[in-house]
Amino acid sequence: MLLAIGTINLGLLIGGNVFEQLYVMPGCRQAGGIATWKAFNTRNVALFFLPLAVSAGLCLVASTALVYSDAKLVAMASVVSALVLTGAYIIPRIVRVFARPRPGQTEAESLRLLGQYRSANRVRLVLAFSGLVCAVIALRG
Repeated sequence: MLLAIGTINLGLLIGGNVFEQLYVMPGCRQAGGIATWKAFNTRNVALFFLPLAVSAGLCLVASTALVYSDAKLVAMASVVSALVLTGAYIIPRIVRVFARPRPGQTEAESLRLLGQYRSANRVRLVLAFSGLVCAVIALRG
């Protein structure tokens, strides 16, 4: 049951990451895109996806602790790695671009941070997808 919940949450996270990569990032990289995104998006989507990420990680950790398998271990390690990447690298860039830019931060610097965020999001997407594949293998086994 825990493995199934973690797998479903992980699938939803991958959908959110793909949405960010294909829709949010290109729109923000256009001229005035960051200001437009801030003006029309008062609710932070991460507040929806972050609890899903944490619950996916916790479910996979608990599932692996209860009944060990190599596929579960790899899935758990992938999700935990994606969470660490998110907390240590991605969230600080999101905050500096969208929530609390430094005084005098230029559009060019914001776009540079956005590019770093986009590259890290690709790595996070690969980690999450590999975790999903392993979780599905563990569900089938």
